[in-house]
Amino acid sequence: MDLKRMIEAIKGNPDYDKVGMILCHNGVVRGTSRDGRAVKGLRVAVDHQKLAGILAAQRKTAGIVDISVEIAADRDLAVGDDVMLLAVAGDIRENVIAVLTDTLNLIKSTVTKKTNSAKETKFEARNPKLETISEFQILKIPNGIIIFHRYRFKFWSLDIRVCFGPPRRDLLGLKHGCSNL
Repeated sequence: MDLKRMIEAIKGNPDYDKVGMILCHNGVVRGTSRDGRAVKGLRVAVDHQKLAGILAAQRKTAGIVDISVEIAADRDLAVGDDVMLLAVAGDIRENVIAVLTDTLNLIKSTVTKKTNSAKETKFEARNPKLETISEFQILKIPNGIIIFHRYRFKFWSLDIRVCFGPPRRDLLGLKHGCSNL
């Protein structure tokens, strides 16, 4: 993803002499979700057919010369990574701002699906005399947390999972979900 390259491509448009403004959006991965949960990353899926349709329709808007977009799709992104670059070139400020806003909202609401990665904390303690390892992990989830504690002995292990929050059957292989405590 290269915003400078994107702008240079727009400047190569044969109708560039009609451009009075290029407005850009650079979306990045935040360290928190909209509801305040800490996240360690993000993954974005893109419906490319819908994206092409939106761009074609928005390019027909009066005063718009070109629109370019790049989305970091189908890969794991870390906090601070670029998610999306969007550039809109057009004649006057009012037209360009309106089209950038509309295009961005349409892409985010109909084209992309985001998955946040929860922030986790992990601890490990070793006891060489007993040949044991104790692992402790805290995973923040929407409206709660999961605490994992695993004792590993020489020939066997004991797993303890405790959930605080709403019932969730889809998390980390838990067959019966979290119990409300």
